Order: sequence, then structure tokens, then C-alpha cells
Amino acid sequence: MIVMAMYAYKDKDRTTRVLAKDTTERDKGIRYYCPNLKCRAKMFIRSCDGESKSFFAASGNPGHIEHCPYGSENTYNPEKTKEEGFNSDDAISNLMKVTWQKKVSETKAKKAVGDVSEGAVVPHTILQIYDMCKAHYCEDTFNLQQIGQILLDSRSESSTTQTAGEVYAMHFIYSGNFIAQLEKSQFDSIRAVMGIHPADFSWKLEREEVFYTPEVALTFSAEGLGKMTRNFHDFYRQHLIRSKYRNQKRPILINNWEATYFDFNTEKLLDIAKLASQYGIEMLVMDDGWFGHRNDDSTSLGDWFVNEKKLPGGLNYLVDEVNKLGMKFGIWMEPEMISPDSELYKEHPDWAIAVKGRTGTLSRNQYVLDFSRKDVRDCIYEKIRAILSSANIEYVKWDMNRQLTDLGSLALPADRQGELSHRYVLGVYEMQERLTHDFPDLLLENCSGGGARFDPGMLYYSPQIWCSDDTDAIERLGIQEGTALIYPLSAMGAHVSDCPNHTVGRNTPFKTRGEVALAGTFGYELDITKIAKEEQEQIPQQTAMYHKYNDLVREGDYYRIASYRENHFYDCYMVVSKDKKEALVTFVTVHARPNYHSLKVRLQGLNPNLDYRLEGGMENECVYGGDLLMNAGMLVPSEQGDYRSYLYHFVAD
Repeated sequence: MIVMAMYAYKDKDRTTRVLAKDTTERDKGIRYYCPNLKCRAKMFIRSCDGESKSFFAASGNPGHIEHCPYGSENTYNPEKTKEEGFNSDDAISNLMKVTWQKKVSETKAKKAVGDVSEGAVVPHTILQIYDMCKAHYCEDTFNLQQIGQILLDSRSESSTTQTAGEVYAMHFIYSGNFIAQLEKSQFDSIRAVMGIHPADFSWKLEREEVFYTPEVALTFSAEGLGKMTRNFHDFYRQHLIRSKYRNQKRPILINNWEATYFDFNTEKLLDIAKLASQYGIEMLVMDDGWFGHRNDDSTSLGDWFVNEKKLPGGLNYLVDEVNKLGMKFGIWMEPEMISPDSELYKEHPDWAIAVKGRTGTLSRNQYVLDFSRKDVRDCIYEKIRAILSSANIEYVKWDMNRQLTDLGSLALPADRQGELSHRYVLGVYEMQERLTHDFPDLLLENCSGGGARFDPGMLYYSPQIWCSDDTDAIERLGIQEGTALIYPLSAMGAHVSDCPNHTVGRNTPFKTRGEVALAGTFGYELDITKIAKEEQEQIPQQTAMYHKYNDLVREGDYYRIASYRENHFYDCYMVVSKDKKEALVTFVTVHARPNYHSLKVRLQGLNPNLDYRLEGGMENECVYGGDLLMNAGMLVPSEQGDYRSYLYHFVAD
């Protein structure tokens, strides 16, 4: 019967912490010092159950201070973990025999489990049973508190979470090939390296020339990943994005891609626009297929002129008709690409990136234009400028649908071929600089293969970037969580798509699709004329919802409460206004569980001294203290059915 710890100290001054997993057989005879900073007792290495995994154990000798969680009076039998009918509550109870009164250790108690009442049992040694409990449901409770949250709080000293731990974060402001790596010395010093990837890169610097390296955004957080996230969000919103839309509500758009793909004409687009305008949608975006003779993805890239077989009267007529409905108009382009089946390629086959003397590699039936060349950039830009000047186009989706291969430029000498990839990126930046300068009121949305070039270099020119071609709402939970780790919600292109979803075939309620897309720029990508009547009737509610909450979503502080990727059952995040007087919580039940109780969710970022009224609740029963919502939490009722979402809007009372 012993107490086991994951770490101990190697010296009396507590300056060197040693993890048990890092010790070896020869270390077994070494004496270490108790993890309790107030205790001077010695610990030793032992194997907990004959396996290779080692732990620090309390020696049976006297020396532990009273109530030390690693003292011999706090006993735990590791063999209990092997018994049939294992009961997590019993195991935890066996481990926690000592009760600390609030007056004895109020600070340490709060650090372990939050605000606890006097006499509450404090899980001082929860680290010891982490490996045992992680095999069981984290939603199981002990002392009315979820084991998962106890584990999260208790492990914060040795690992970084959303709410605790130190984070040093670096983010490369660049859109080309890069490398990011960590180097560790023999003295455990850590060095971070980030920059242009050295593979296939070289730069010949002539006398008195200057080379400007890309920049890195750095931030530090002592409050876990969540604070790091909010640091990046604030920095990018206020100091990187330049668009006039940076602090503006974006128009609600409907994109025709998943509605029609290449099969559309003026009449079909106007049918979509007419119905959309009635439901509060503010912009029609015409996607791929409007130019050259493009009826599939094998032709016409580079031929940036209107296909009047599809669009009789050209862009000017279509845009005017859409504007008459009170809607804006946007257009899709892929300026960096060229199709072999195009007039441009027939005139300038040497403009495609390829190794001299070798046949270039096709991907998606297209080549990449050599944007390191000024003559190529000038030609393409003039084509784009002519299109945008021909009609009242207020939005451009700039796409880039394949990677660069066969790196070679016919315009660069042999000793400068290693400069191509970097010169290409600089060429893209120059193009977007010209575009945003000549059309300052244009809303530019970058895109790359559905989200592959989502980076701060692109964010500098466009206030929003298409997040992913995977438009399924449940898939988007993980996609948007990962993106929101660094990028503000206002930068993420997010749409309500068709069902069954075109990428995964999943059927998700229309309500859930809308509420997930709310954590982004918000729009629609489906044939509004063909969806069910009951779904059509929800669109005015969703557009009203967007207008009601967008200022909060766009400008507020983001908090990640729970991750479906980690717990496999539900997802939860929230946005809190800067003055902490308003909060919006989004909860999604991904997989319903049988015979399961209501779930308790602890909120974050509120003012503990304010009372918050839950919108839509009963007059006298739905006012909660901020401290209550953050420490005790709010209950989410258990309901049958997968893929259900809930919005909770709290306003300071």
C-alpha cells in the first residue's frame, strides 16, 4: 500500500523536477524529494505493478508534513485497478482519505478543483490515477464534479490545457514553402526555428541588394492555449488585416457551386437570387464555370472572358438584374492557373511553371502560371481588372487549386532557379496588393484547395479565407476548432451546405448547419430553390440570427469549452464581449448517449461579479451569477438524436 506520484524533485531546493517516466533502472536507488513543495520527505522509484512504467513512491519513513498528499497515510492499492467490476468512485475514494479544510489550504484547494466548500474532499493525488481513469468515461462524477474536469485541472502543473500552463507561440507570416522546428540541446535548452524551407531554395544576392525575410508573429501565454488564441485573434484583427471590412459585418452570401456546379446559366442564377433576396440573403456569388468554354474542370483557366452561351448579355446584364433585387454580386476566379486547353496556353505555353526540356506535370488538368515573371502578372492582372471594371462586382473569391511542382522558370537563369518558389509568392502578393489598391471597396476572400493556403500572409490582403471545401457541419466542428486556435472567427469562410452533404453524405439538421456556420463569415452553398419548404422557412430566422450575433462573434473573445475531437460526444465553444456583458454559447450534441443525465458545462471568460440573464428563459428563474456559471456550470439537457445544436445567449442583467 503506497502513494505514487508522476514526478518528484532531484534536489532539496526544488529547482530540478524529474518525471518518473524519464528514469532508468539504475536510478532506483536514488532518493528524490516529495512533489509537495512544503514537504521535505524523500521519495524513491518503483514499478507500480510489475510493468515497465515507473512512479515515485513515498518511503514509509516519517518525515512527511501533516496532510501531505504523498504521505504514507494516504494509501492506494494499485491492484484495485485489475479487479472485476472496477468502480471509479470507489477507487477515487480510496485515494482521497484526507480532507483539507478551506481555512487550511484555500489556495491549493481552489487550484485543484475550483471554488470548493469548507470540508470538501480535494483530489490532491489525482495524477496517480490518471492512467486508471482515462479508460473510463470522463463524464463520470465524483463529489458532483466530472472526473474529466478534475483531471484537467489537476494536471495543469505538468501539461498545458486551454485554461492553464505556459505557451510560447510562433506563427509564420508567409504563404510559401516553410519550415518550423524545435531543437533541444544537451542542456535541455529549446530553440525554435522558423523560416523559408531550405529545400529547393536559394537566393543570389548581388552587391548592395537587400533581401527581406518573412516575419514571425510571437506571443506568450501564462493562461494556457485559450489566452494564446485570444492574443492572436486581437493582434490579427487590429494589426494585420487592412481591409475596410476588418471591423465590418460581412454580407450574407449564397454561392452556387454546390447548387449547380458547372451547369448553370443566367436564368438559373437569377432564380436562386430572387428567392434568396426574399429570405434576407445579401449577395449572390457566381462560382467556377462562367468564363472561356468551361463546362468542366479541364479547360479555359487563363481565358478570363465571359462565356456568353451561358450568360447572354454578359456580366453587366446579370449583375444589374441581381442588384435590382437589392443584392450584391460576387465572382470566383483562379488567376494563378492555366489550362492546356485554353487560348492563353496556346499563345504562351512558356508561361507555365515547368523544367526546361521536360513535359510538365498536370494536376487537376491545369498548370501553374509563372508568377515570378512580371509580364505574366501584368497580363493576368489586366484581364482581372477588365472583368471587375465591366460590372458592379463587390466580392472576389481568389482560388488556387493545385500545388507547385516541376519547379522551373524559363525566365530565370540557371543560377537563379532556386529563387522561383519565393519569387512566385512575392508575385502573388504583388497581384493582391494591386487588386486591393485599385478596388479598395472589394471584399476579397482567398482560397486554396479548400483551405490549404490559410495563412497570415493571405490574411493581410483578405479579411476572410475559405476554410475548407469539406462543408459538412459536423466535420466543420473540428476544422473550425483548429482554425480558430490562431485565426479570428471573422476570418473563417463558413457556409450552410446541402444535405445529404456532398462530401461525406451525412444528414445534419438545417438548424445545426446554420448555428455551426455562425462561427464564421456565414453564407449558403446549396440550391435554395430545391430544398424542403421547412428548411426555406428557417433561412429568415438564420439571417436574423446572424445580424443579431455577428458583432459579438466578430469582435468578442473566443473560448474553447469542450472538443468533440477529444471527448467523441459533444462540442462546445463560446464568445464573450470585450466588456463581458454578453456571451453566446454554442453546444452541439454529436453523438447522443443512452440513458444519460444532463451534462454540466462550465463557462469561461465571464465577470464573476455580474449576473447574467439567459435569453428566452423564464423571467425569474434564468438569472445566474457569473461565478456560478464558471464554477458550478450550466446544465445542458439530455435529448435523443445526433447532430443537435443549442445556442445560449447570456446578457448581463
